[in-house]
Amino acid sequence: MIGEIKMVGNQKTRKFVLNREMDIRPGDTIALASFQQTLLRNSNLLLNTGLFVSASVTAPEWKNGDREADILVEVNETWYFFPIPVLKLADRNFNVWWEEFDRDFSRIIWGIRLHHYNLTGVRDYLKFVSQFGFSQKYQLRYRYPYLNRAKTLGLEIEANYNRSRNGSYNTRDDQLEFLISEARDNFKSFSGRTSVGYRKGLYTTHQVGAGFISSSISDTVRQLNPNYYINNRSLQRYFSLHYSFKHDRRDRRDQATKGYAIEGLVTQVGLGVYDDLNYGYGQLTIKKYFPVNKKITARVATTGRLYFNKNKIAYNHSSALGYGRTYVRGYELYVIDGTDFVLSHQGMTWQFYRNVWDFGKILPIKKTDVIPIRAFLSANVDVGYVKKPQYGDRNTLDEQWLVGYGPAIEILIAETYLFGFDYSFNRLGESGVFLHTKFNF
Repeated sequence: MIGEIKMVGNQKTRKFVLNREMDIRPGDTIALASFQQTLLRNSNLLLNTGLFVSASVTAPEWKNGDREADILVEVNETWYFFPIPVLKLADRNFNVWWEEFDRDFSRIIWGIRLHHYNLTGVRDYLKFVSQFGFSQKYQLRYRYPYLNRAKTLGLEIEANYNRSRNGSYNTRDDQLEFLISEARDNFKSFSGRTSVGYRKGLYTTHQVGAGFISSSISDTVRQLNPNYYINNRSLQRYFSLHYSFKHDRRDRRDQATKGYAIEGLVTQVGLGVYDDLNYGYGQLTIKKYFPVNKKITARVATTGRLYFNKNKIAYNHSSALGYGRTYVRGYELYVIDGTDFVLSHQGMTWQFYRNVWDFGKILPIKKTDVIPIRAFLSANVDVGYVKKPQYGDRNTLDEQWLVGYGPAIEILIAETYLFGFDYSFNRLGESGVFLHTKFNF
């Protein structure tokens, strides 16, 4: 039987947050055969919140003839407030900037990004972005996860304003074409959204939300691509509704060794208020991890998207593969536009390094003096397919199976920052080194 649960190290995070994110309570009874596994699972549950650099759930004290165990929860909080200078590229990824734009420093975006991942100690998240240079952007986002007494409802709100002189206006030969202009408002948009989340237990989250977007392009962009918006318009406005769910039973959020995750999304774009857009789509992602031994894991992740009622699809709503994290290895220098797509990643990972680095002598901030680092060697194969878009036949990689493969070194820092260095090949006979980053908060 679980006795008292003691918590140490949570200087900022409130105690009820740790209780909410674990699945053991005082008075619970647990079979001895699964007791250590239960403690390890709860350690991982706390790490998966992103609030802690390290978390340990142990049973140091036993009572009543070793039939009752007091639990000790020890956490080391991460640094929650990040005023980060913005210095990034306007391009889809580092590889495109290096190869296609000859390391052009005029394509730099600069500014400030403020993140707080535990603003009031209840795992609430605040983000503010102000950036200039190649493009301008202002963003405000806030998420509060425990809205009611039962800690099952959460709220998120977000507002964005973007303005850019230069941007991509078309896709030709599976690569983006960019406008070079001195006009300030070739691309401009404002968007706002809000959503309510419901999470009764630990593993399943539902979210329902609504949004509004108003965007415009200059006459120059409209003339270069009459399909950028529907019916050669220069203004696009629409409301949207979405429902999403996530069921996550992985042991770790990043570089999992076992378990699975299922994510689904249904979105309706256009509610009849404006006649600019009217279509919907559904998207489903399934991830599965198979432990081979303590250091080697096989993994499979498959995503599919299906559009419905797609009578009006503009160019700027036809992005499929090659944007953000949705890509086929070896095709990072290309974009594949379209509506429906399927993408599957398969791989084997070997954790060849794991250690905790002590920076106490060189870093004055106590929360960052001890940082866990894990490194992996992986072998990967990606397969993707995209259905042809509605607006033209200027590309060749849609409606054919894309295959990319190769090894990679992946480095996970503080269970949050993931860096991947891939050497990938594709079916076009091309190969190269590609950098990928992923920051989870």
